[in-house]
Amino acid sequence: MADAKFGLTLMVDKDKNRVVFAESDEDFMNILLSFLTMPMGTLIRLAGKQSRVGCMDTLYESVENLDFQYLQTEACKSMLLRPRGASEIECMKLPLQLKDTKVTDYICPNFSSSTKTHNFISTASNARCRCGKVMDTETFPIVDGEKGKEGVFVKGNGRFMISDDLRVTPVSTMTSLSLIKSLGIRDMTAFEEINLNTGADKVLDLLKCLLVSKMPMSDVFLSKRETTDAVKVEQRDIAPSQMGRVAGSDNKKMRVKLLISASNDKVLYAEAGEDFIDLLFSFLTLPVGSVVKLLGKCSSIGCVDNLYKSVEDLSANGLINCNDTAKLINPKLAAHFCCENNLLQIEEAAPRNPTNGSGGPILHAINPKSRDGITESGGGFVKGPVIFTVTDDLDVKPFSPTRTISFIKKFNLPLSDIEEQVVNVGEEEALDLLKASFISKMVLNDVFSPRKRKEVGMVIDKDKDSCAKLKMETIGSCVESCGKIKLETD
Repeated sequence: MADAKFGLTLMVDKDKNRVVFAESDEDFMNILLSFLTMPMGTLIRLAGKQSRVGCMDTLYESVENLDFQYLQTEACKSMLLRPRGASEIECMKLPLQLKDTKVTDYICPNFSSSTKTHNFISTASNARCRCGKVMDTETFPIVDGEKGKEGVFVKGNGRFMISDDLRVTPVSTMTSLSLIKSLGIRDMTAFEEINLNTGADKVLDLLKCLLVSKMPMSDVFLSKRETTDAVKVEQRDIAPSQMGRVAGSDNKKMRVKLLISASNDKVLYAEAGEDFIDLLFSFLTLPVGSVVKLLGKCSSIGCVDNLYKSVEDLSANGLINCNDTAKLINPKLAAHFCCENNLLQIEEAAPRNPTNGSGGPILHAINPKSRDGITESGGGFVKGPVIFTVTDDLDVKPFSPTRTISFIKKFNLPLSDIEEQVVNVGEEEALDLLKASFISKMVLNDVFSPRKRKEVGMVIDKDKDSCAKLKMETIGSCVESCGKIKLETD
């Protein structure tokens, strides 16, 4: 129901023109919490590639502009631009569906329920059936209610209080007074109650705004404040992103070549293979809740951290059951969205193998990344071997000497100033790249610049040939050289 309306009561501080808190029912709360299950690529698409979330808009456009020849299958582009969510079936039960979020599956045009042939299904358009046909016939998932379940995420018919920065609590007198006190408000005569009926447009504005603003309720619902298009995004320092994560294998490493200006201590761009590009592109498929969890609940993405922590508190108070809590704070990747070299260790959901209507045959979900219609998981989005260039703001393009020369000319640097270094990217580096991608416009410099490495320090050892071996460890990068900062890669 795209035209559904929800009652929302705002308590507004008229003097400061800000929302002190909002009061809502469980319907609005379920919609707000569902944002944590959305893949980042969905949010970028809904924001019209104007989300202003770090470099994610540029990364999304890189996928849009990438020729199909560089992808394993045509369906890979659909998977990245319209990523699926593991909880999308539950979210279909929400009373409001945002425009362009309809869940659509695809079957082979040769499918026949009477003969039970070509009984495969794909979550991405343009996948190939085993018969070789393109699976482009739309079908829609059947939504069955879970027996005895209350609501979509939150239980019952409760009322909730939402602060301006999206801290959610059950309504109570003491909670509201505590919030008012924490804001330093003494004169409550300036308070005004505003009752609203809000619909899909405002919900979409709130979705966009919570990614970049610390006051999204005020920015969206108070007309005299800045619009969501004018919210300012501040540059933040990149801190190590390792809190709360499970240690993984150190064996998975990707080699990335950096072109650096020695005089400016600046990373100009990177050259990398398909495994590193898969890592970057996979950021678009990550559910918001997974991003917050990976970054130790310190993602610095707008107010998302507050919303995430509120789920933990509501669950502790018995307002969200355990299964739904996991879907919100530890969401899985949708089936077949995990890449082979999964440095971020996010679990993939099992494929859905639904029936095509009442009494129909079981449809087996194929892996859209496969050119042979296999059903097993795995594989990557990008087809190799191929080299790509990656700019500081995550503009990804296939390597071209002509483009590279033009790019270097733009910096107006002498060739003698340009040096080459190789970094090894593992799990820690992947986490730092993830965080930087969401809060910075200079991702490569924030993670790999020589200045960052020098801040951490370096250790010099001597090998048998008396050649100085320089090892510099930074938030994730490890660079080795023989006696000098400049590195030879061959």
